Amino acid sequence: TRASGDDERLNRALRELGKLHFFRGDLEASERLLREAVELAERRADDHLRAAALNNLTGIHYVRGDLEQAMAGHRVCLGIRERMADDLGLAQTHKNIGILHYRMGEIEEGERHLEDGLALYRKAGDRRGESVTLRHLGNLLHYRGDQAGARRHWEASLYLCRELGNNEDLCSCLNNLGLLHFEQGHYASAERLYREALEIRASLNPNDHAMAILHDNLAELYIDLHQLGRAEEELRLADQLAGALEAAPMMTEVLAKRARIACQRGEHEQGRDFARAALSVAEPTGHVESLVEALIARAEVELGAGRFGESKQAGRQARDVARWSRMPHFELRAACVASRAAWL
Repeated sequence: TRASGDDERLNRALRELGKLHFFRGDLEASERLLREAVELAERRADDHLRAAALNNLTGIHYVRGDLEQAMAGHRVCLGIRERMADDLGLAQTHKNIGILHYRMGEIEEGERHLEDGLALYRKAGDRRGESVTLRHLGNLLHYRGDQAGARRHWEASLYLCRELGNNEDLCSCLNNLGLLHFEQGHYASAERLYREALEIRASLNPNDHAMAILHDNLAELYIDLHQLGRAEEELRLADQLAGALEAAPMMTEVLAKRARIACQRGEHEQGRDFARAALSVAEPTGHVESLVEALIARAEVELGAGRFGESKQAGRQARDVARWSRMPHFELRAACVASRAAWL
């Protein structure tokens, strides 16, 4: 029989091994170890360890696109940490619940939880937690269409990351600022920011979800520049990582972009196949951004093929989902495609 101290050390070891496998891209092994950590904590009725293990486990659900299951895990963590009056744990959980809400299109709820998390991190003097939460508040403001507010939060997070020597979160800030430059048409500076983030991230972990996002964002940039060969190479790298991680939202993004590339080349039937595949992957996940991307890709492909009714229908569906989720950037993109289809 193990002593309670032995159980705590074993639980910590299981969680660290689970995180190691997660960052290496082996989600199956990571999930197995983290579930063992949860079960060990439950057998010992240790709420502190249970919340820590559940928090790690929900990261796998998030990457796979199972947002409802991730939310359920974080709700359990929230209850545990409220009972324990664990301010730092609550800061982490509010941050994570806020991220899930805005990914599901629930912007006000997301903002409330992120602001609660930020206040608790600042109260505890946890500057890394503060920097991460500032970044996610910037993401939320970006979804809302507030580019100035997003930039302000991302730059504040970037400053803290550089000050703390936190290269992992620095990469995410550089990526986000690259996205902002891209949306404003500053392609050269966007590419520089993406490449800087990619170089740093590759030195930390070349096989994780953040690398897939960076390759996908570079593909988006090259599609806009009509450099389709370069875009396809970035999508190949993103797809390779997304498949290994079983990351459904990223798989959707890749398929949607492949649909758009096929459309630009006049390969409309192949484009339709990619768009249908993107929708079939996106629909079960509850990941609103991915669903809207897939619908926009379908609308663009149908428009290119001269199927104006189908294009208008898909574009309006994308617009309505984006409007309901209060994501004006995506609403505008979808509305533009639907309007073009309606006029032709």
